Amino acid sequence: MSEATLFKKWMSFFYVFNDTPENRETISDFLFYEFSTKPDVFYRFAEHIRQKLKNAKASEQKIIANAYLGVLSPICARFGFYGEKDKLDDICFQIAEPANYERIERILKTYKEQSKDIIQKTLLSLKKVLNKTNFDYEIKGRYKNILSVHKKLQNRPRKTVLTLKDIFAFRIVLKKNSVEDCFDVMNLLHDEFYPVVDYFKDYITIPKINGYQSLHTGLTNVVPHLNIPIEVQIRTAAMDEFAEKGIAAHWIYSKTKKAHLISEKEKMLLDYMSSFAQKEVANQVYFFSHDGDVFNLDKGSTVLDFAYFLHTDLGNKMEYAIVNGEKKNLEYKIENGDRIKIVKSNP
Repeated sequence: MSEATLFKKWMSFFYVFNDTPENRETISDFLFYEFSTKPDVFYRFAEHIRQKLKNAKASEQKIIANAYLGVLSPICARFGFYGEKDKLDDICFQIAEPANYERIERILKTYKEQSKDIIQKTLLSLKKVLNKTNFDYEIKGRYKNILSVHKKLQNRPRKTVLTLKDIFAFRIVLKKNSVEDCFDVMNLLHDEFYPVVDYFKDYITIPKINGYQSLHTGLTNVVPHLNIPIEVQIRTAAMDEFAEKGIAAHWIYSKTKKAHLISEKEKMLLDYMSSFAQKEVANQVYFFSHDGDVFNLDKGSTVLDFAYFLHTDLGNKMEYAIVNGEKKNLEYKIENGDRIKIVKSNP
């Protein structure tokens, strides 16, 4: 199946499924298994959705945005596609909840104006320390995306944007792909400034399940008289690319001359994801009822099996099925993505 046909099939799910928690969970399972066998294609599918939103009508944008936020955004996080996810999160959040988007955007703009001086002073302070060494590095700074800030405020109702501590993070990217250098930089910063114990996370030694690797630490006294911790992430250039593209980057690297950049842990993760997905997809077929509910049955199941699954009486009285708008007999074997209406005989 061509990539364009695959994208069209996946997009069609958004237009027919009935948006309930149960349906979200079932379709998420199916798409997760599908994407696990081809994470690089999923990454391009996320880019395809972004382009689709630009050209779609307002009513269609709303459908795609809600489906993305409810189904695909969590899958992007599971795969570690944070670069594309952050862009799509905000685009879809603005379409789905324009009032909340504008409210957070307005407050965040004020935060950025008030924190601009702090960020510049922090950058200078970090560079001053790092420039005393021979590390080839780059410092990046990024704000949390608008949807992320909105969720943080929902989870912490007594907080305001201006009192959230992790709205902005500094990222030190080391050009040399050396794990030892990451720990050396962290120790250097801990010696120079005051580390915050409960901020430290070592995702290099123990990566996240999606393969994400980085050191996270919180520092105080980076800027004199600043009483909030500064979040600093330390990683190699390869880790940084993986953080943006997630498993897709691991997958692409494993198929190219850059395969030597893949660690043994990452190879094991890729093998696990691939074998897990192939086993699950091989045994199940996922499809829709005429009303948009999502079902899964054993592969090879017929429309008659589906009728009996719904109700014994419906199976006994079934005459034929309408599948994707076409009449099918009782022996028709269900395929992934089919939309099925069971028609029973007149009494």
